[in-house]
Amino acid sequence: VEFPFQGSCEFVDPETEETIVADAEESRKGYQADIEAFRAKFKQECAQSGIDYVPLHTGMRFDKALTEYLVSRRARC
Repeated sequence: VEFPFQGSCEFVDPETEETIVADAEESRKGYQADIEAFRAKFKQECAQSGIDYVPLHTGMRFDKALTEYLVSRRARC
């Protein structure tokens, strides 16, 4: 989500092994806009289906994430 890369970066597609060299600063805004649009659409679709949308960071411990979600859900009931 943050796109933490700096300078000239080389990215390798894990499926095709194609290599792309990109300038991180030029790529960051477009990448972040695409991610934000994807997340907004996903959040909207979840809401329309009555599904809780809880964005998590993959670095967050699972037990902490689950506890926070359950506490917030209980507060709504």
